[in-house]
Amino acid sequence: MKMKDPAHLILIGTEEEALRHLIATILESEGFKPISAPDEHKIFTLLEEFHPPIVILDAGLPTIIGLTVWDIIKKVERFRDINVILITSGLQYPSGADEHIERGHIRELLAPKIRKFIPVEPEMHLHEDAKRLARAIVSDIVLYNKEKAEEGAAGGTFYENLRDEIEEGRRLYQSRMSGQAISIANFYDEAIEDFIRRVEEKFK
Repeated sequence: MKMKDPAHLILIGTEEEALRHLIATILESEGFKPISAPDEHKIFTLLEEFHPPIVILDAGLPTIIGLTVWDIIKKVERFRDINVILITSGLQYPSGADEHIERGHIRELLAPKIRKFIPVEPEMHLHEDAKRLARAIVSDIVLYNKEKAEEGAAGGTFYENLRDEIEEGRRLYQSRMSGQAISIANFYDEAIEDFIRRVEEKFK
């Protein structure tokens, strides 16, 4: 069954875990939902299941009976509307793709390349504004309560240690987001959980 909002779904196809993680992180920060495939079989399984508007492929993927994965995608009638972005090395000159990005330029070029195929929607702008505001408020809470924040995050008592500050931050977040606060209120909690995870990983 296809997802309800396939326009926000992007498939990443590469055997390299670090590359999948980098691309997924960029996509999530831009408001997209990444799904990943570590090999050719999984790529085509997910293409059939979700039919995403964009697939990002590692140009180093093995060929299938002499054909590249992106060549096959473009030759299959039901996949022809899917846009293919290749991740290449400086020595590779891809053909058959809609766009390509050299590995060293993924961070700065991936989002603009995607915007060629999927324009920014007003709702996505709103979500990005909400995420930035939430991160800024949580950063301020941590900055002015650094010791309590880090000890609480590491010891599992973050919410107890900073109950008043968290609620004050939540009120600020909701007032700044005005009438949209209810639908995007979870971004504030996500920003808090992101900070706690970072501290936990630091002290592992």
